[in-house]
Amino acid sequence: MTVNHAWTKARLREMKTRGFGLREILFVPTPRSFPPTGFQLGVVHYQRAYHGPIQLTELAESQLSFCHRRTQAARNSARLISLTMER
Repeated sequence: MTVNHAWTKARLREMKTRGFGLREILFVPTPRSFPPTGFQLGVVHYQRAYHGPIQLTELAESQLSFCHRRTQAARNSARLISLTMER
């Protein structure tokens, strides 16, 4: 998600009404294949009953290849499980 979506009035109101707090924002580099938008991409961690400080973390470009390999491995495992169940 683009990080600016975490700060809309409606989202903040909904978060507060339902008893959630904003725990962490992980900033991620924009993939080269994405068109430039001017908005920062990130992962936002909402947690029920959380009232502490918001941690801001930045994912380095060098960490993306590791994440990509883990994601690909998970997808391949899911495909294998799906194929096994179809048989």
